[in-house]
Amino acid sequence: MITEELAPIRRLDRVTRLDPLGRAASDIRADRATATAWRLMAGHGPRGRS
Repeated sequence: MITEELAPIRRLDRVTRLDPLGRAASDIRADRATATAWRLMAGHGPRGRS
């Protein structure tokens, strides 16, 4: 499930790098924070347990 959630974020990030206008810094920070949260939950469980 987590891999599925990260996939669209990663795709959007790749497409954005090709966009000459880019994205707003706040959008990028929010996406990175979301991706980090999903990675942490994947590694430690939703309540911080392995």
